[in-house]
Amino acid sequence: MRNPFEYGGVVSGDASCNREKELADLLRAMANAEKLFVFSERRFGKTSLAHRTQQATEEGLGVRLRRFVATDSDASFVTAIAKAIAESMSTSVQRMLEAAKKFFGSLAPSVTTDEEGKPVLTLGLGKHARIGPALDEVLETPARIAAKSGPRVVVVLDEFQQILEYGNDQVERKLRSVVQNHRQVACIFLGSANI
Repeated sequence: MRNPFEYGGVVSGDASCNREKELADLLRAMANAEKLFVFSERRFGKTSLAHRTQQATEEGLGVRLRRFVATDSDASFVTAIAKAIAESMSTSVQRMLEAAKKFFGSLAPSVTTDEEGKPVLTLGLGKHARIGPALDEVLETPARIAAKSGPRVVVVLDEFQQILEYGNDQVERKLRSVVQNHRQVACIFLGSANI
């Protein structure tokens, strides 16, 4: 007999169960542009819940959801968020590049090809670029997008506790000061720890 329980990865559909209250809480937070923290031990389904929430929002809540994955430094945080924002603007690499140039000129957006020859948006800090201005630019962009284009923007930071391991508190301090002023941007922080 096949084990009916899936674990160890992102689950969806019938494999995702018993999270109706949590799903409703996340959807409410998104609709109201709230800041919500979801914290539990690893492998308790936070990322799967975020995926389920994304499916629900695509079915009519009228928000844009973007999930940012764990990063290991200030610079990788900045480029990961910028890339995710640009990717959320379009499925066309050319339009992603245009969005990246519009919002993140300091990150030298360009198009390269992956190992399969497919075009990929790349961003990076130049040799002499300072992280502070790039961080400001990236963190302010979701509010700029929401102000211009209508529906609330939802930002999901997965494994957000990683920012505490960067060796300084610059991202943490800036993130805290920025998100509390964004009225049309919901922020969902997914964090875990081995307890």
